[in-house]
Parts: sequence; C-alpha cells; structure tokens
Amino acid sequence: MWRLDAILPMQKEESSMWLRKYPWVIFRRILGLRFPLGCALLWLSLPWSLAAQDSTPQLDLCRGPLFQAIYRRDIETIQRLIASGTSLNIRACIGNRTPLIEAIVMRLDQIPGKMILAGADPNLGSDAITPLSAAAGNCRRDLVVLLLERGAAVDRADSDGFTPLLHAAGECSDESVAVTLMKAGAPVNVRSKTGATPLISAALSRRHSLVRKLLDAGAQIPSDPEIAVFVRKIARGEYAPLPRPAPRVRDDCGSPLLRTIFNRRVGEAEIIIRAGQGLNFRGCETDTTPLIAAISEELPEIAEKLIRAGADPDLAAGDGTTPLMAATFGCVEDLVFLLLERGARVNSTSSIGDSALIHAAYACMDGRIVGRLLKMGADVNHQTKYGATPLTTAAFSGNEDAVRQLVAAGANLAARNNEGKTALEIARDRKIGRKPSHDLIYSFLVRLIDH
Repeated sequence: MWRLDAILPMQKEESSMWLRKYPWVIFRRILGLRFPLGCALLWLSLPWSLAAQDSTPQLDLCRGPLFQAIYRRDIETIQRLIASGTSLNIRACIGNRTPLIEAIVMRLDQIPGKMILAGADPNLGSDAITPLSAAAGNCRRDLVVLLLERGAAVDRADSDGFTPLLHAAGECSDESVAVTLMKAGAPVNVRSKTGATPLISAALSRRHSLVRKLLDAGAQIPSDPEIAVFVRKIARGEYAPLPRPAPRVRDDCGSPLLRTIFNRRVGEAEIIIRAGQGLNFRGCETDTTPLIAAISEELPEIAEKLIRAGADPDLAAGDGTTPLMAATFGCVEDLVFLLLERGARVNSTSSIGDSALIHAAYACMDGRIVGRLLKMGADVNHQTKYGATPLTTAAFSGNEDAVRQLVAAGANLAARNNEGKTALEIARDRKIGRKPSHDLIYSFLVRLIDH
C-alpha cells in the first residue's frame, strides 16, 4: 500500500491536511505533474489506487479515529465511538475544528444531533466558525434549535466577524433559521470585517421576506445612499441591480476578498471587487490570490469580474501557479481566452516547472484550449522538474486530440520523463485507468515513428 509520508516530504500534520483536501498532491512525485493535474486521475481514473491494498485510505494521520470516521462518512463507526464515550470536545490538529463542526459541515444527517445530546460542547468552535454558525449556514434548523437549547451563544462571531445570523441571512435559503436566531436574541445590526450585515446579506441574496423581518426587528438601513435604495427596493419585493458602494475593507493578512471567495459569498465578493479592494493581494495563510481562488472554487463569474476590474493575470500563488494554469486545468475556456487577451504569459512555470500547456494537455479534451495556447507561443517541449512534457502528459491522460496537435506543433517524440519513458511507452503501458484513446495514441505514435 502506498504511504503518504513515503511519497511526500511533509510532516504528518501537513500531509494529512493535503490528503484530505487535495488528494492530487500525492501524485506530484509519481507523475511529475503539479497543482491539480493528479486530481482527475486520482478521483476519476484510479479507484483510489493509493489504497489499492486497503479500501479504507488513511485520512488525517494526525487526527483521531473519530475525525477519520467522519471524513470517511463511516456512520457505523461514528455511532460506535459516540456510544463508547469517546471525547467529543477535542480539536483537530489542523484547522482547530471539532468533531461536531466537521459532522455538520460534512452533512452527516443525524450524527451532529447525537453528538450534541452525547455532550458535545455547543460553544466549542474553531477559529473560523462555531457550531451554531455551521448549523445556520447549512440550513439545519433542527440543530440550531438544539444548540440554542443547550446554551449555544447566539451572538458569538467567527474570526471574520460573522455571527450565526449573518451566516443564515447570507447562506441559508430557509428563512426559518434566521427567524429562530432572531427570536433567540441574535443581534440584527452586527457587522462583519468585510462590512456585511444580516440586512445587507439578505438583500444581496434577494430574500425579500427576510429583509422585511430584519427591518421589523430593528435592523438599520445602511448609511450609504446606493445600498439604502437597494435594500428598500428588495424590502418592497422589487428587482434591484447590485449596488456599487465602496465599503471600508480591511486588507490584512486574512484578505476579506479571499475569505468571501472561499466561503462562496458571491454578493459580498462583488461589492469588494467593485470597490477595487485587494484585487492583487496574496494571502499569507492560503498563499494564493483572489483570482486563482475564484477559478479554483469554480466561480467563473467572480474570476471574470476580477480580471475586468484589474486583477493581475500573471500574479502567481506561492508555489508559482498562475491564473492561466488554474483556468487551463479547469478547462474554463472563456477565462483562458480572456486571460490571454489581457496579456497573461503563456510560458510561466510553477515552482516544479508546470506550465499552462501541460495542464491543458492533461485535462482539456476538446483541443481548443491546447490549440490556442500553441498559437500564443506555448513551449511545446517544455519539461517539468520531473521530466513531464506536454506530450507525455497528454499520452498519460489519453488526450488524443492534444497528442495530435502537439506532434503537429513539433513535440519531441523521443523526450523521456524521469522514469525514462517516452509518450509512446506511456500510452502503451498505461494499465489502471486505461481508455480506448490510449490505444489510439499508441497506434498513432507507432505509425509516426515507423515512418
């Protein structure tokens, strides 16, 4: 069985986080690829080959059995651990989350309720979220009621200044969750570090009825004239375009724009973008940029707004990954073309030598993105630090169209990766995850070499 610590030069705490969140990193050294190039392979092509000899992969090595069972969604084991009296009031060594918060976020149906009834502390939260906020944001009114009955603090804010009511107003379509919190005494005029209030969040989400209830409960209409008009129109049930205020934004290490993107708070992200705040900021914790985060979080509309608002198309994350690399791996054609129009450098490389063309050769099967990159001057024979070229990458993924385009553009058929294999040998020898296109690629390359 493959072991994570044998593949990655990481501490156990770090490796467990990457294994849970980003399983594609495991293939960094095996494939000679980077960023999410192993993601599709691991998730789609390989039936968890890392655990080929053990159908239960080792998740979160630095956390206890309860956390591991939660991440595996192993309900039977979770229930057995709860019944055995295992401690529910512990924090994970990464992220400081508790079993209760993780169970809520993982949407494990009845498990969070059983944890609360078994003694899980309703106020033990992580730096980023509390159990009540997690329940409110996930529209779990039953858990909200139970947590409040067990003494959960209705006004406790997370590190971004978001209270349970702010989460409910902006993220939950079930109005009764916010109403329950208000009846329990949730303050209606709290303001997050990004400038959001329950009233603004509900208005941005076009929740007309909730806006009226918040106003009836004493929520103050914002002083900004444009936002005030917007809120009043929503309260009257009218359609209103998003306002264009310039809120005061704290652009510190946490980056409000990054946080709103990671939490998929699209309306608030749009407001910050329109204000032009923090567009080219790189978070010190995530080491990424708002543009790369929006692409990775599959928020193309936010990514496009960032580009058009002036986000640097070449500002890379800490590992050298550029917006163009992120967009090419996701095969987001409109964003790829827009980034190229805005001057994105087509041959930028990451810290291990990945390029946009290598990402596209792996992931984009229709050929348009590969063709555009080649037309823009992408290096057809570039090699990563692990020897991967666009051609060997396309051969590995079974991308026949890319193989043909790369060969036509002058790809070196004799190039070998660090395992000593050419594209032909890779297509010939691929076993796990083999597709009919691998045979077609092999036949095509054999004919080329024979001639």
